[in-house]
Amino acid sequence: MSTRRTNVVLGWIEDYIIDQKIDVLLISGDIFDTGSPSNQSLEMYYSFLVKLKATTCKSVIITGGNHDSAGTLNAPKHILDALSIKVIGKATENIEDEVFEIEVNDEKVIIGAVPYLRDGDIRRAVASESFEELTDKYKTALINHYKSSAEQCKLINSTNAPVIAIGHLFATGGSISDSEQNIYEGTLGHIGAEDFPTYFDYVT
Repeated sequence: MSTRRTNVVLGWIEDYIIDQKIDVLLISGDIFDTGSPSNQSLEMYYSFLVKLKATTCKSVIITGGNHDSAGTLNAPKHILDALSIKVIGKATENIEDEVFEIEVNDEKVIIGAVPYLRDGDIRRAVASESFEELTDKYKTALINHYKSSAEQCKLINSTNAPVIAIGHLFATGGSISDSEQNIYEGTLGHIGAEDFPTYFDYVT
């Protein structure tokens, strides 16, 4: 995306947040279209996040996508955390690090923030396994990760708050734009709506 077009899009999002008095912004992956974004792209990204602090949007949660470099996203996460901006560039060792309770105007919402799940992040490889075995094990690991997220959300949800899951993956029955490359090879990682835990009130 060109710099001019990116600025227009970010400006539109900022204006929409201001006009609609949005409290929370959830971004589920593909912050950048390359694993090595330019300094100009990084500057636009950080400037946009800082500008949000002057709006009603006081909480931001960002997860990595298949185009993103987890290292690039995670590098400033501790600094951004001080601005109430949570970043999960890749799957974490502890599922509790991907679940957040947000309180706005005395109302709470629980967020299960799942980044793009790479095969190597969630599935232990076994020598000489077939593609079919790899596909089945990866899909199982993918589903289990979302189940773990739901269980952690339930564990901390003491007020029966609504629960939202955000993720970056291809769901069967969905579609991709002409500009989007296939996230997985073949049907690897394709899951359906029925595979998501019912504890989530909304999945995006």
